[in-house]
Amino acid sequence: MAGALTDKVGGGRLMALGLLLQGIGLAWTDLVATSDTPYSRMVGAMVVAGIGMGLVFAPTAAVVLGSVGPQYRGKASGANNTVREIGGALGTAVLSSVFVHCGNDRTAQGFVDGMRPAIWIGVAVVLVGALCALAIPRPRPEEAVPAPAAGDRRAERTPSSATSLTRPSLPRGRRPSPAVTCNC
Repeated sequence: MAGALTDKVGGGRLMALGLLLQGIGLAWTDLVATSDTPYSRMVGAMVVAGIGMGLVFAPTAAVVLGSVGPQYRGKASGANNTVREIGGALGTAVLSSVFVHCGNDRTAQGFVDGMRPAIWIGVAVVLVGALCALAIPRPRPEEAVPAPAAGDRRAERTPSSATSLTRPSLPRGRRPSPAVTCNC
């Protein structure tokens, strides 16, 4: 669903909506959480936050890959995945540190005491992300991705041939090394 909407409304707008929904879901969770809150009271918040994240990830990939030429899409995809993984690890580390500083996991109240400030920091981060997403320009239909230069054969490679690993050809009499080299 998010992929189809990306082309209609623009990835940045869809990402901003998703991050806003994520922020609402997180804030809702924080506002209803007490040391004895049943999970049933948090289902709505979790659904809203989940829909928000669903509206973020698909458009992010489309925006990143749509911002580069075909010959750079592999690198852009790798950079996108790397930044996403580093962001997740960094966010987990920071929010866990806040949680441990302000609370603990030994009692229900200690858990809530640590969770509250960590969630509000998360809310602030996703709302800043939503504002940043609004700054992503919506591509115009007439804007085409530039074609590769005439002598550039990298764009002609299929993903399987561009990423296949082969042994280099060796002069007669030389033994191949066990190392594998890339044709990239």
